[in-house]
Amino acid sequence: REWGREWRERGREEGAMNGSDALSALAQNAGFNRGLRRARVTASTDCLTRYRSEMSMEDLTNPDNAEARRLKADSIEERKAWKFFGPYLSERQWSTVREDYSENSDSWGFFPHEHARSRAYRWGEDGLLGISDERARMCLALALWNGKDPILKERLYGVTGPEGNHGEDCKELYYYLDSSPTHSYLRGLYKYPQAEYPYKKLAEETRRRSKADPEFEITDSGVFNGNHYWDCDVQYAKFDKDDILMTVTVTNRSDKNYEQIHVLPTLWYRNMWRWGQVHDGYQPDEGENATPLLRAVSKPDDHVQCVYAQHNEFETDFVLYAGSAQVNGDGEVSAPEVWFCDNETNKQALFGGNNVTPYPKDAFHRKLINGDNGAINPDRMGTKCTVHYSAKLAPGSSVVLRLRLRARTDDADGEAANVSQTSAQKLVSRALFDAAVEQRKSETDEYYESIQLHKMSDDMALIQRQAYAGLLWSKQFFYYIVEDWFAGDQGSRAKPSANRMRGRNREWRHFYAADVLSMPDKWEYPWFATWDTAFHMIPFSEIDPDFSKEQLQLFLEERYMKFDGQLPAYEFDLSDVNPPVHPFAVWRVFKNSRVGTQRDWTFLKTCFHKLVINFTWWVNRKDKDGQNIFGGGFLGLDNIGVFDRSAPVPGGGTLEQADGTSWMAMYTTLMLDISLELAAHDPVYEEMAGKFFSHLILMIDAMNSGDKKLWSEEDGFYYDALLTPGGHRIPIKLRSLVGLVPLFAALVVERDVLKRLPTFRKKVSWFLQTRSDLRSNLRFMGPGKSSCEELSEIDFKKLFVDDVALGEHKDSHLLDAHFLLSIPNKAQLRRLLEHMLDERKFLSPFGIRSMSREYEHKPFRFECNGQHSEVRYCPAESDSYMFGGNSNWRGPIWFPMNYLIIHSLERLDYFYGDSFKVAFPTGSNNMLTLKQVSVELSRRLVKLFEKDQDKKRPTHGNEASRYAGCEHWRDLVLYYEYFNPETGRGVGASHQTGWTGLVASVIEKVAEADDLAIH
Repeated sequence: REWGREWRERGREEGAMNGSDALSALAQNAGFNRGLRRARVTASTDCLTRYRSEMSMEDLTNPDNAEARRLKADSIEERKAWKFFGPYLSERQWSTVREDYSENSDSWGFFPHEHARSRAYRWGEDGLLGISDERARMCLALALWNGKDPILKERLYGVTGPEGNHGEDCKELYYYLDSSPTHSYLRGLYKYPQAEYPYKKLAEETRRRSKADPEFEITDSGVFNGNHYWDCDVQYAKFDKDDILMTVTVTNRSDKNYEQIHVLPTLWYRNMWRWGQVHDGYQPDEGENATPLLRAVSKPDDHVQCVYAQHNEFETDFVLYAGSAQVNGDGEVSAPEVWFCDNETNKQALFGGNNVTPYPKDAFHRKLINGDNGAINPDRMGTKCTVHYSAKLAPGSSVVLRLRLRARTDDADGEAANVSQTSAQKLVSRALFDAAVEQRKSETDEYYESIQLHKMSDDMALIQRQAYAGLLWSKQFFYYIVEDWFAGDQGSRAKPSANRMRGRNREWRHFYAADVLSMPDKWEYPWFATWDTAFHMIPFSEIDPDFSKEQLQLFLEERYMKFDGQLPAYEFDLSDVNPPVHPFAVWRVFKNSRVGTQRDWTFLKTCFHKLVINFTWWVNRKDKDGQNIFGGGFLGLDNIGVFDRSAPVPGGGTLEQADGTSWMAMYTTLMLDISLELAAHDPVYEEMAGKFFSHLILMIDAMNSGDKKLWSEEDGFYYDALLTPGGHRIPIKLRSLVGLVPLFAALVVERDVLKRLPTFRKKVSWFLQTRSDLRSNLRFMGPGKSSCEELSEIDFKKLFVDDVALGEHKDSHLLDAHFLLSIPNKAQLRRLLEHMLDERKFLSPFGIRSMSREYEHKPFRFECNGQHSEVRYCPAESDSYMFGGNSNWRGPIWFPMNYLIIHSLERLDYFYGDSFKVAFPTGSNNMLTLKQVSVELSRRLVKLFEKDQDKKRPTHGNEASRYAGCEHWRDLVLYYEYFNPETGRGVGASHQTGWTGLVASVIEKVAEADDLAIH
């Protein structure tokens, strides 16, 4: 760090001599980078790890970068104007819990895809590659028709949980290609078949298949063979905060046929006025403008169609401009037509009831596909409108549409009823759009280049960039007020049944979400999952620290957190229990988001106080016997157990969980780490540090010794244990990630912490004097030592008891000693890693498996209380219906767990250093430090997405040849939910960029290691 400062000062001097501010900035950056390179070459891995954790966004981003300035402005302004519009529109609102008003909690059946085009939503909206304001009141998205489909393509299609042979699954090809953090630039791609979309075939074939079969995907249907499809490229560029340019480029990828395509960019309002919800701002029939309105303010034959948009919740009105389309190549396109209807349910079509409007939500479908000209409003007004373009294009040709949604300004937009065509044509001119889009794209490039610490290949940069794009596109307005949801629609005769009142989420009536949240996957999981969100925020903090902090604090607010301290899990069951990784994310985001020399202490303190409440909930609810052995249920690992861990144990009994206890030990290490950090600035936190230290020592001891220990000395592994009703304790000797979670609880405490925090030192001293039997759980290492040592009685007295200033010790082995608090001791760690790094068990070509491969041909069998259970290694889709069967923890690679393993190895290496080496892989002569092992695991994870020698990306699985063989596919990357460890094929949700987006952070680790030549 000192070298970096020195070279930066030299850079200032060089720049000053050049007499140019621009050159000065360049010289400063160059000088700083030279200092960094010099530091990297000479600094130890331990120092680098600490240094890297202290880097800040301000250090890395050029203050003259336009996107950085926008982020800074939004962090100051109460109304985050640059983020007011963004990709907050869901990919699926139908069949969600929020829209479920059934008697039997059948969310999949109550509001199916077939209803979505005709039925108004209560709690959100969805659309194809769309955007909205931050509360999804006004939405803009793409709709398409190829002239053959039975329905208008307004949203993505997929099979539901009960329909799918492996649970719900989206049957579409779409890609999030780019986004700046403020969404000043967005780009997405949708591939649309030119043949009839195979809705029926997809559903029927999926229902025919069993758990033993793979999923039937859209590419398996053959509709993309011969390149008979349209590439629909959508770009959004903000000319200003409330001024959005939408460019749609539709290209005929067929090499043989002229084809026709109908393109319908659609603007509409979310229906807030029909349900009578008092929290949502709208009261029907109150005042002239109680219902928002879209109305045409141009003539039907004008070259630029203009729609005036009024909504009484917006500070200003908006105007949508739709210019004439442009054909590149050979073809023809129609003039734009604007159609209007209302975002209301077609009750007559769906239920045989009476409609509240002659022009319900499905009007555009009925006009275009059914030829019903009476479906649209002849008065050219409503709450939903679309601009219709029809194009016929030669092979390889494209049509470009340019639309502009702009806050009204009197000088440019004129009077509402008289928008000037001259002004309108200037506002949608090709030259202006091309320049604006290129500018915002260039600024986005500049921003991402500015935050890259290390050089990397073009392919790695592309993988990282699209991972960030997926994270940013996966923001969604999530709206769910449980009290209103239970109450039903105000003024409606239809009220929720008594069964519903006793159903899901009944204990969460305080829950109130009306926020933009980071989603796991906006189609398959269009709802938050708390532990997913925690992992999302780690890569998010690298590109938008403020958003990361806001999200983490949001889940700790009173309208989310239950009053007893429990955090909500997800909408299907808010009371379910996720692993407590929130403090991990808080700590990492705090470290990553330093501004200059200042850190956000308010953020850390606020989160810490709320986390103490959540920690207490865990201790009170999940340690039933008060023995520091925790349960927790499935804890996010769905089907990893021999039976459903969130249900009562078959035959009775209690499950003592190795992962539950280890997650809590990890939680405790993080709370201790945070409290020590805060105590350095406020001695009040020393008291809390003492509390968490005592908790941690007791948890470590419970895992490793006594009647309830979960460590098997015979096997060198941690296992769950079943306590039967008869009092017998039976270890469940299944080797899975459950037994590796103990690695996550590791904390290194520097000697100078004891010097700086006397109250903490006294508390530790008192505890270890009182419980001398627990001292073996605290290990320390001095400078120059080749191995760690247990704390001897003499050293304990010198460090903790004697009234001697620590800096005055003459014993060299104590002067710079540092301490390790971890569940496995050195011998246990070595045995645990022998299992983890064994290619016959956990280590795969692409990372760490979730279950040992040894059960592939010899399944694990467990018998107790007359119950027989069997678990087989299953590397891809699940062969079990446990937890719906849409995920599988019996073999595949999961990014969040691999990321925590890598992080834990780095922490342990910080303590052990070169004194601890292991064979990588087990049984080989390749001896590596734990840091080197972490790097090698990182490389294997990145390899999932990198092109191999045949230009194929393993993540694409059976479709790798299609992607590798065509220029229109080869740079498209999908970030799946989990991965086959043998082939690298992506499995599950195809846009789980949420936690799989951690690859962006892992890529930085690999690039850093390449800079330092760590192999």
